Amino acid sequence: MELLKVKPKYQQILMDMEDGLTEETEIFYALDLVKDEFEVKADNVACVIKNLDAEETLIIKEMEKLFERANEKRHQSIIFKKYLKHRMINNNIVKVETPRNYIRLKKTSEFIIEQKKFIDWAQDNAEHLINYVKPYANKIAIKKAIRAGENVLYAKFQGKKKVVIE
Repeated sequence: MELLKVKPKYQQILMDMEDGLTEETEIFYALDLVKDEFEVKADNVACVIKNLDAEETLIIKEMEKLFERANEKRHQSIIFKKYLKHRMINNNIVKVETPRNYIRLKKTSEFIIEQKKFIDWAQDNAEHLINYVKPYANKIAIKKAIRAGENVLYAKFQGKKKVVIE
């Protein structure tokens, strides 16, 4: 990916941020120290923002690919474990010892709960075993309702400004 070119002084501030300059006030101060016309400064800062946004997008895509690879490896591992387990069971082998591995079949139990039947029973017999979820505001539904003209108390859109870089 080709990043947008910025003046060295802005690049230096970005490098300082990567080296630990994290306080917003310090960053603002460093940017204020740069002696440029505001248009030039705004243009360079906008280019830095675009570069950071582009890098973030690339990193997220890399993370998604790594996550997919990790899932594939986990799935492959599960297949090999199933194979080994079935072969050990079929051959009545409980353990295998080699110089590199100690492999054994371990008895475990799976926890199974029939949600609906359990809830019906627990409401009358063991209320302490049930968790109730606190109600919360459904922001998506509220926004739709307000946009549709409904009168919704205690919720509103509040105007504010944000920087748009195109």
